[in-house]
Amino acid sequence: MARKLNAYSAFGKEIDSLADMVSFGVVPGAILYTLLLDSHLANGQLFWASLGFILTIFSAFRLAKFNLDTRQTSGFIGLATPACTSFIVSLIFFINLSPYSQYLANSYVLLAITALFSYLLIAEIPMFAFKFKHYKWAGNQVRFLFIILSLGLAAFLGWLSVPLVIALYVGLSVFNNLVLKND
Repeated sequence: MARKLNAYSAFGKEIDSLADMVSFGVVPGAILYTLLLDSHLANGQLFWASLGFILTIFSAFRLAKFNLDTRQTSGFIGLATPACTSFIVSLIFFINLSPYSQYLANSYVLLAITALFSYLLIAEIPMFAFKFKHYKWAGNQVRFLFIILSLGLAAFLGWLSVPLVIALYVGLSVFNNLVLKND
């Protein structure tokens, strides 16, 4: 809203970060906490379940880093918190709708997801953004490829495509950096 009204302020920037922390830090941590609390390892024990909130801590680091890091003008360094949250929220659908839910609802898998995404949030891995300077193929191959593949996955898998789309985003970002070397 502030961008639309051209109303920038230091206070607004801080409130935006606080809102992001709740939406993209606390919420996925609470989801992981709930999933872990119901898992076989935790079996109702709060210690094991509380490990899901490690993601919340790393989200806070990510958001603070993003506010200070001047390198993140045309892309991201590390996984953006909305992408991480999309993956974690999609776990609910995946666990409830997928025939593979017993594998995903496993305590060790959930802890591995927590560790992996905590790392990706603060990793020094450049990730592409959807900031198009132009709409030509050259220079935007990865963006267009991601859009096409994501739409295909969504058409075939619906909500179950979300974790695959996030994995595709990370994979294409790494491919973009190692092979194409685009911004």
